[in-house]
Amino acid sequence: MGAGDRVGPAVAEVCPVVSVRQPAKVLRTTFHKRVNTDACRAARITAFHLIPVGPPKEGMLLLRLALPRPARLVLVSVTLLLALALLAAVAPSAAEADVPPSMSEGWTPYDGGSLLLPADYEHTNSMPLELMVDYFTTGTPRVRWETSVVPTVPLCTQQANRPAWISAEQFRAAVVYAVDQWSEAEARVGFNYTGDCLTASPTWRFENNLNEIGWDDARDVVRSPAAAITQGAWVIGLNARPFAEADIIFDHLLNVPEQCFLSTMTHELGHVLGLGHSSAFGDLMYPSFNSADVSTCPPGPSAGERQAVQALYGVNRKPVFDGQRPRTAVAGSRVTLSAVAMDPDGDALTYAWTQVGGPSVAMTPSGPTLTFVAPDREGVTLQFRVEATDRYLHRADASITVRVQEASSPPRSAPSLGALTAGAKHMLMEWSTSEAATEYEFCSAATGGGRPSCVRQDSPLAAVTWDTVLRDAVEGGPRRIFTTGTRETSMRACNDEGCSPVGVGPHAGGLRWTAYDVDYDYFAMAYDVPGSSMRFTIVGVANIDGPARRVSLYSGPEDDPTARRILNCGNVRAGQVCIGLLSPSDRGHAAFATVVSERSGTPTLEHRIRIR
Repeated sequence: MGAGDRVGPAVAEVCPVVSVRQPAKVLRTTFHKRVNTDACRAARITAFHLIPVGPPKEGMLLLRLALPRPARLVLVSVTLLLALALLAAVAPSAAEADVPPSMSEGWTPYDGGSLLLPADYEHTNSMPLELMVDYFTTGTPRVRWETSVVPTVPLCTQQANRPAWISAEQFRAAVVYAVDQWSEAEARVGFNYTGDCLTASPTWRFENNLNEIGWDDARDVVRSPAAAITQGAWVIGLNARPFAEADIIFDHLLNVPEQCFLSTMTHELGHVLGLGHSSAFGDLMYPSFNSADVSTCPPGPSAGERQAVQALYGVNRKPVFDGQRPRTAVAGSRVTLSAVAMDPDGDALTYAWTQVGGPSVAMTPSGPTLTFVAPDREGVTLQFRVEATDRYLHRADASITVRVQEASSPPRSAPSLGALTAGAKHMLMEWSTSEAATEYEFCSAATGGGRPSCVRQDSPLAAVTWDTVLRDAVEGGPRRIFTTGTRETSMRACNDEGCSPVGVGPHAGGLRWTAYDVDYDYFAMAYDVPGSSMRFTIVGVANIDGPARRVSLYSGPEDDPTARRILNCGNVRAGQVCIGLLSPSDRGHAAFATVVSERSGTPTLEHRIRIR
């Protein structure tokens, strides 16, 4: 208390004194080390006094209320000290908690201020009234991060004044560890730790809109015997109090076992999320630990503390991978691995691939797939790790092992057509890969007969490069019909022992007409299951470049090739693909597939492709 304080002795000695100096807009709450429960309950802490404001003292919660302009929200800065002993909403009473029977020396408060020991809870049925505080601070709504706008809380570390017993990398690893522990809580919030802070200042600063984790210095904000403090700032709105900043400062003289340091880091990040302290001995958010007994340094939040974070933010579950079986690959072959995770909440996922074992290979990752060329020698084993993260950076990972062996026979399975996409200059056709293949053979021949042209390549990917090219505008009828220009395509998987059966591809072609700014590719194929009545008809178009064209897809006999409309694509813009399908349950599987495209001021273009 500052000079001139006027508080009755019964309250001043045993209870928190809440004081407000309105001109400076400063609210102070001081908690004393030992609290007489009955006296505080009787006082009810209802006395407010106008007093001079002196410098902050140990064991004090300091709130600075800045009032910029009437229409703006108020930003509040709070230094959280351990003396507050803030309770998580799920914390049980002392009678229910597992309380040790006695206390020995060596206990340290995580955050500073008063030291609350297990013995303080003996012979009481509940915590003192003034300590029954939910989450980070009193009042409603609760202070929390607004994760509907930015789903993760950014963090960075400041290395200045770091003690010699911990390296910079160990300090960073401790943050990663703590972030992972809270990620396991599966709440609708996450941390995004980016490493050391990229700031002009070599050390931490309060109220700089960065969430920094650093070490104390001459400013002496961490008071012995505390291990650290967490200071938060938030905006006061009508129906919300979102965090604007939170900083964690460790005592630069701190020297505790690794487990206790990791526990302290994780404890402080609990405060950054908005949690207070727990009265349950054994909880991560319990106010104190004993460095002589690492069992008092919990590795992560308890089930109750995870529920408290979920109550504050809502639930968001982490992604899940199915079990990944070991794979085999032929030496020198091109290999594609696929590991698709499922997100229970339907969040979009981001994938990251790393090689963790075996001779290094050049990796080409693409979302849930990874492509590489296996080493040329047999008998080696490759190991890969894939990680999937959702928007809150909740993680799931899977490991895949690939054994490299020599080919003993040709690939058995024919590649199957898997994707048709609009590339930068041509439509791309992609077949499936084969684990036994070292290369692939792509062939094409003019529809209706002709000598095939084949090329060996290292991937089952081919482009439609045989466009029909027209330059000048034409006079006459408004409709142009094309019955040539397509080629039948196929792909085989090969190795030193031979090639697989042929994997059939589509009849494909393209049209480039400079005068009308036309550049699109088209395709069609039939797949009739041998020995059955099952039929499939597929037809489509890929607009490579130029203005959108209205496209319709048809099936019909030679004398009426547009008898059955399969799909009205509408306007197909540059870079888009439209595909129509007739399944076995549909009628109209005919000998011809037809693509019709239109745009005002240009001829109507019709491509008739014989597929049966």
